Amino acid sequence: MSGVVSIVRGEEPDKMLREALHLLGGLKNIVSGHNALIKPNLGVWGTMNIPKFVNRCMTTKAEIVVALIKELKEIGIEEVSVAEGSILDMDATVQFEDSGIKEMVEAAGGRVIDLDRSDHIKVKVAENLTLEIGKSILNTDNLINVPVMKTHIQTRLTLGLKNLKGTLSKESKRMMHRGDLERSIALLCKAVRPKLTIVDGLIGIEGLGPGIWGKPRKPGLLIAGMDPVAVDAVTATIMGHDPREVEHIKIAWELGLGEMELDKVEIRGVPLEEAIYPFEPAQLGCHNVVKRLGIRGVRYFGWTPGAIGSECSGCISLAGVLWALRDDVGVLQKPLDIVVGPRDVPDEIGDNVLLYGDCQSRNRNRGVWLPGCPPSHRAAYTSIGKMTLSRMAYARTLIKRLFKGNKVKPLQEWERYKQITNPENLFTPSNQASHESNRFP
Repeated sequence: MSGVVSIVRGEEPDKMLREALHLLGGLKNIVSGHNALIKPNLGVWGTMNIPKFVNRCMTTKAEIVVALIKELKEIGIEEVSVAEGSILDMDATVQFEDSGIKEMVEAAGGRVIDLDRSDHIKVKVAENLTLEIGKSILNTDNLINVPVMKTHIQTRLTLGLKNLKGTLSKESKRMMHRGDLERSIALLCKAVRPKLTIVDGLIGIEGLGPGIWGKPRKPGLLIAGMDPVAVDAVTATIMGHDPREVEHIKIAWELGLGEMELDKVEIRGVPLEEAIYPFEPAQLGCHNVVKRLGIRGVRYFGWTPGAIGSECSGCISLAGVLWALRDDVGVLQKPLDIVVGPRDVPDEIGDNVLLYGDCQSRNRNRGVWLPGCPPSHRAAYTSIGKMTLSRMAYARTLIKRLFKGNKVKPLQEWERYKQITNPENLFTPSNQASHESNRFP
């Protein structure tokens, strides 16, 4: 049964979940014991006062989580928890409350766990890699992983294997980025083994995922299975990606942690060829997000494909600061080069250089170093403003931002997010023949 993956298309998450589980032989034949822990993908919720209809596309749908709690309760699982750790500059407790998931989970008889405020256990997953994993994750009888179908600007895709990174302490998340991120993701699966992975493909993110810079896509699918590598490989294929080109999936397969070769995976439900729903690939590197924002005069030097060591999500959120500055001032008066993450300063660097975050402390003599892991958004806004604007222009800009708080102008794509999350068509999948009509220009 571990080599079976179910694919279900539909409009009602609870019925879709029931069918996906039935195709796997029933939940009763998958879980055992007295408790279960559900790990959704909620860590990107709430960045910079983003509207809830945008956040909803990027995160695991509450309807799936609640339906899963009910299914577990029906077969006698007494205690069900939903646990998440946020990305590095966010707060999981706030995310649980603001998303409404906390209230819905508790109404269904479950409880939420903020992994960032919980105990962790050090686990050696390789000779040179020890990670701090949430104690509740390691102690549960049944771990169920519920990621979202999304692209990612650093790992090409973020599905089941990548979602397990949210089980770590924030320090371990940072450490993974300082080394070989893709291999670390695969190695984590040696210690954290979900009994079941269910990919939320009701709504996903393509392009510059996994957050607000990407674009919404609505396959209307659930993909489920007990082999996390097989589930990721099947989902990658559905998204139009070769799983062999997604490094952490390939490494996990090479480590013997699951099956990647599709001819060895039994697919039940919607045939794979009928489920194909191509996602626009991610342009790798956060510099592409800065380009997307259209801020003239700023060059961003961070991780490049193939390099070992990358900026983490905390430093990637610098894009939000640049977005706010663009909103407030339009065009920066002086060119600025920003160097981020554990990398060397490039040879082509200019005269006005911001070295962003603690990873750049080693290069502090090459420009203006802003410490922090990550630096606060206020410190980043202030530093960049002073480095790129005249005193008068900076003063005017700062006053504007003080009145605005965290508010920014909506992105063009948000209208499409709003249409997709309209209650009348939230879970209605787009027709196979009209994929392009469901894609942003």
